[in-house]
Amino acid sequence: MRRPSDKFHLMTVFHTVVQTGAFNKAAEKMGMKASSVSKAISQLEQLLESKLLYRTTRNLSLTDIGKYYYEQCDHILGDVVTLEETISSLQNEPSGTLRITAPTAFGQYFLGPRLSIFLEKYPNINIDLDLTEKLRDITKEGYDLAIRSSKGLPDSSLFALKLIAQKRVLVASPHYIEQSGQPKTPDDLPKHQTLVYSAMAQAQRWSMSNKTTQYHVDITSRLKTNSYYTLRDAARSGLGIANLNDYMVADDIKSGKLVHVLPDYTQSQRDRFAVYQQKRELSPKLDAFLSFLTDALHCQS
Repeated sequence: MRRPSDKFHLMTVFHTVVQTGAFNKAAEKMGMKASSVSKAISQLEQLLESKLLYRTTRNLSLTDIGKYYYEQCDHILGDVVTLEETISSLQNEPSGTLRITAPTAFGQYFLGPRLSIFLEKYPNINIDLDLTEKLRDITKEGYDLAIRSSKGLPDSSLFALKLIAQKRVLVASPHYIEQSGQPKTPDDLPKHQTLVYSAMAQAQRWSMSNKTTQYHVDITSRLKTNSYYTLRDAARSGLGIANLNDYMVADDIKSGKLVHVLPDYTQSQRDRFAVYQQKRELSPKLDAFLSFLTDALHCQS
């Protein structure tokens, strides 16, 4: 009975022959004799009971079965290389390039200010960060990680980790509140200057509730834009009340640059997920970043 390791060796010889296009070149690459390479191909054909190669004195060409077998060998041997690299990396410090795609606002407000801390902690990791509102196909486009507001897993081979429930809050500058007054209930909002993020569905209808009542308020915007930075700056300058994600304004509220408007009323939360291709324990760089990200988000909340 032939041992499984022999099959793997024969498969490797065949793959090398096809890649190099000649027995003698394959033999040189593998440190074998040309006669041993030829014998290995014959053994493989006998084992499979199928002809894989047409051989002439000048050329080699694949049979139809040979083409199929080569394609499968290519996948199998590639997986073996990946496995060996993964096992090796697990014994080392996290390293390599981590490709991440995230929504623009989350990347600018939350990830961006914290990346220097992460990179200082892990000097052997490089970050390639793509900020976009497009839903990237992380498998086809080669991303290690996607940050999404929906776990949206069209590909069942992907993994999703819930990071945090994202909240939205109403904010205004102390100067605006001093000049225009603090709204008592959401029904007061149409009387105020409001700053609206235009990329949201139903951008000019703000919904919130307290313990007893659900409110849906239609507003007329003083400023409408698809830039969260512009809205935050406009709120800081006293132009009106803005409806922003909590992580965008947490520091401003703490410092007093902005005031939390209608703090007793809450808006519906939106879960934020990390979506990735492989188990995090098989990728030290991914595991390190996910640990860092979850810790940072929990500290923020």
